[in-house]
Amino acid sequence: MIDRLIKLFLQTPLLALLFAGALGVFGWQAFVDNPKDAIPDIAENQVIVFTEWMGRSPKDVDEQVTYPLTVAMQGVPDVREIRATSGFGWSIVYVVFHDRVDFYWARARVLEKLSVAGANLPENVTPALGPDATALGQIYWYTVENGWYSPDHPGLRFEDNGQLTEASRRSLLENDPTLSALLDQAEPFTDPINGRPLRFSEFAPDHLRSIQDFDVSLALENVDGVSEVASVGGYVKQYQIDVDPEALRAFDIPLAKVMEVVKSANLDVGARVIEENGMELLVRGIGFLGGDQRNAENRADREAAVIRDIENIVVHAEQGTPVYVSQLATVSVGPDFRRGALDKMGAEAVGGCVTMRFGENPLTVIERINDKVESLERGLPPGVRINAFYDRSDLIHETMATLGDSLIQELIITIIAAVLFLLHFRSSLVIAITLPLAVLFAFICMEALGLPSNIMSLAGIAIAIGTMVDMGIVMLENIYQYLTDNEENYSRTEFDHRGGERIVIDEGKRGELIQRAATEVGPAIVTAIATTVISFMPVFFLEGQAAKLFTPLAWTKTFCMVGAVMLALTVVPPLSRVLLRERRPSIPTAGIIAATLGGVFAGLWSRYRVHYEPLAHIDETLAAYLRIEPGLAVPLMGLATALIVYLVLRERIRPIDRNPTSRFIHWMYEPLLRWILHHKLIFAVVPVCMVVWGLSIWIGWGALLAVLLAPSQWFGLD
Repeated sequence: MIDRLIKLFLQTPLLALLFAGALGVFGWQAFVDNPKDAIPDIAENQVIVFTEWMGRSPKDVDEQVTYPLTVAMQGVPDVREIRATSGFGWSIVYVVFHDRVDFYWARARVLEKLSVAGANLPENVTPALGPDATALGQIYWYTVENGWYSPDHPGLRFEDNGQLTEASRRSLLENDPTLSALLDQAEPFTDPINGRPLRFSEFAPDHLRSIQDFDVSLALENVDGVSEVASVGGYVKQYQIDVDPEALRAFDIPLAKVMEVVKSANLDVGARVIEENGMELLVRGIGFLGGDQRNAENRADREAAVIRDIENIVVHAEQGTPVYVSQLATVSVGPDFRRGALDKMGAEAVGGCVTMRFGENPLTVIERINDKVESLERGLPPGVRINAFYDRSDLIHETMATLGDSLIQELIITIIAAVLFLLHFRSSLVIAITLPLAVLFAFICMEALGLPSNIMSLAGIAIAIGTMVDMGIVMLENIYQYLTDNEENYSRTEFDHRGGERIVIDEGKRGELIQRAATEVGPAIVTAIATTVISFMPVFFLEGQAAKLFTPLAWTKTFCMVGAVMLALTVVPPLSRVLLRERRPSIPTAGIIAATLGGVFAGLWSRYRVHYEPLAHIDETLAAYLRIEPGLAVPLMGLATALIVYLVLRERIRPIDRNPTSRFIHWMYEPLLRWILHHKLIFAVVPVCMVVWGLSIWIGWGALLAVLLAPSQWFGLD
């Protein structure tokens, strides 16, 4: 079967090209679509039921709320465990399901039970489900804080150093591109348009908390993929009625009546309509606190109107004389009691935490949040800005960069190794092409099985990179060896009428040699990979959090190994047939091609380095390292490119035993091997000492000596 597969792809190179192209296209799409996170989500499959019963002791909450809910949840199917905790005024019940259960199916079953369990709870106590997220759903933390602003342009936002934010800069340039030079010359802490000094906003913590609760939080909850936005820090503003006990005693009014009257006062009353002159007039009773001032632009006016209405509420009437709230209590605006705060650099702050919905792509959701924050800041009061202090996208990008760095380093090492041992650059391109394709194959499998990209799954790819390269190198080296050792069987030299030398290649015999070389090592490659894959089989039988943590690593490593084998059997032989050719262009032709490609490379680099900062940074680094003028870096890179292209076009395959590197290794290794084979017992001391040393580190010298001396006790020797 392996022989037929190699023969099929070797005889139809178009099929290998289509296979590699499809693998690249679908693999890249899978890489883009695959959810990316920094760390694996090992949280349990649980549904949280939260119940609030204000003012009640933990014992009362446990007996009247937590216990009835726990009993009711025991009838939910596929429940593995139920845990609960009670506190002052609140209860939390954790319903843990088996991992095989769908997350939202579990929430639906718990919600059905809550509709029945509510009848056994105290009056006005309503349990609610927690957010549809896991413990790793907290992907974005931010603060709503004061900042610099321009009174003339309140829509602009500035950093702590007084510089215009990148979002505000883009907005200005979109409206007027001619402002670019003016913005570049702007001084810190000044308006970049008119040069006037900036001001610093001074909103109180309670005001910032109101902005967070009613503006920022509601807008961010509307972002696709966001489950919940929790506010933290600052003060929740409320209208407080401080009742005077002496006044209640004097008017003989109970406190409960004051509470009832105030509660019923804030109410609009609806009615029907009155028809007059062919028109319908709506009839309603306006009773909401604040009256017409509820829509006032000034916040102080709205609060004053509400306080005035509360003070004028009639609590009791004695012989036609009303008793107002103002006669019994003092009405004011103050902060609610709080049991937590947010600290930033030693100072109190106001902020929020964005929780991602279960199953969403963290990187995509964070991008949507950043876009929403950018548009939201424009409508906030002057100087108020949203500053993110935890953005998981940074960790995600660093995690993905680790894989990219490992892949690039392995490619460089492979190219260097191939050039050193084969003295043939094009042979290294075979491995350089197949290695990324094997990684993309792993992402296709990850997307099919629903495995996200995180530090554990990507670690499996990073670990497998070395072995993936070995598969292609073994196949390539054997084909290379066959072609160099049997060159006279498929190649001959002819002379034309002018006496010019021309190499004639018998493609049929050359293809048979490549097929024979590939089929010789193909089964061995499959066997080697099979043993590696089988060694990871115990990982797939893990359960619980251990399975969630280590199974992705085993899966991705297996996918990479399978992909490497597939490419070594199907793509490497056709690529070797194309790249390991004897025909070479003439010296003038190779020179023209090299000069053209070098010039094109230098021109493109010179054009795009202005727009891409990394390219300019490479120029500066190269010029500083070589101690040349920055302008000479680009021609130098073009010259180097032309030289590499020329050498690649003119290179030819040669026997491995003629390679200086191979001969040096053979010269060093052969006498060493002969000495070891003639002194087996002496050399055996080295591995024995290593084993003893390792055991002493593992179990300690005391335990090791006890094990070694145990046989002496069998013969009565102490």
